[in-house]
Amino acid sequence: RGVPAGVLRAVHPTAFRDDPLRILRGIARCARDGLVPEPETRALMVAEAPRIAELSAERVRETLDQTLLGDDAADALRLARDVGALAAAVPEWQACVGVPQRSSTQA
Repeated sequence: RGVPAGVLRAVHPTAFRDDPLRILRGIARCARDGLVPEPETRALMVAEAPRIAELSAERVRETLDQTLLGDDAADALRLARDVGALAAAVPEWQACVGVPQRSSTQA
């Protein structure tokens, strides 16, 4: 079956279980290419996101760097938060979620 343009789809139901880094890679693709995960793929991300904590810090950092460089990084980080990948990858950031931020225009 074909995948509509702009949709992220897991290639296999066990893809994220087999390698949880694929969740972060998918999120990075969302940031770079403006993709949105289909509902089934998003559900698989949620189910396997806690396993991201098992990955090496280097692999996680490299993939998060790719996410941050994407034009749609903000949307991708919200996706990472919503599926539980952000909390598993960088638990220290969890305390920042929902905290009001104030921007300064002063240099």
